Amino acid sequence: MARADNTELIDAFEEFYRNYYRNDIGELAQQYPTERKSLHVDWDDLYRFDPDLADDYRAHPEEFQDYAEEALRLYDLPVDVKLGQAHVRVRDLPEHTDIREIRADHRGQLISVQGIVRKATDVRPKITQAAFECQRCGTLTRVPQQTGDFQEPHECQGCERQGPFRINFDQSEFVD
Repeated sequence: MARADNTELIDAFEEFYRNYYRNDIGELAQQYPTERKSLHVDWDDLYRFDPDLADDYRAHPEEFQDYAEEALRLYDLPVDVKLGQAHVRVRDLPEHTDIREIRADHRGQLISVQGIVRKATDVRPKITQAAFECQRCGTLTRVPQQTGDFQEPHECQGCERQGPFRINFDQSEFVD
């Protein structure tokens, strides 16, 4: 990720809104919450404004959606309305992923798919190597996983105590 400061990211989204979505936010404010609850943002606009911000949004959508929505809540509106529960929806990503091509490595990323939804089931990637973080010292311990029961480390490799541990999904390995 190119940026680390939350306020810097929120400020970047506010500037983006001022430059690209001033009128759309005004319309949203007039129609909120009865007719509209979301601001639809075109990914190309975000990329034109700041390519790093757009790429980071695709790589970490949950985190960056929070920043985008916080910037929307803080946006100075011409009418007396608070957009407290409004959402930001990024759309029109440049590449589409075929639904049959979605794999475990897409987990946590913003992707675009086209199609008609007939039935939806949960994605169930299988964890092959779980990374556990010691709550006492922060040491990361990797434990290979077999089919069946979920295996935690017996003791921390850093402080040699028996936990507590928290699984770190970003550092763990999955297969489909």
